[in-house]
Amino acid sequence: MRINADELRSVAQPTLFVWGRHDPFGSFDSGHAAVAAMPDAQLKVVGIGHLPWWDEPDECARVVRDFVRSAEKR
Repeated sequence: MRINADELRSVAQPTLFVWGRHDPFGSFDSGHAAVAAMPDAQLKVVGIGHLPWWDEPDECARVVRDFVRSAEKR
């Protein structure tokens, strides 16, 4: 199943993509394209592969925590 740009534009809630630098299942360009289409999305690059929370759990936790805190302030 694929999500098209119109569907991405309709996502109103703040969204965080945590992306591995060399994810074999989704290119970095795909992540950037999704974020560019969405009204309130961010892309953070952490780790090296498809499971950044496995590669760098502390960094992922920090990124998610910071995102949630910033979303709560809106």
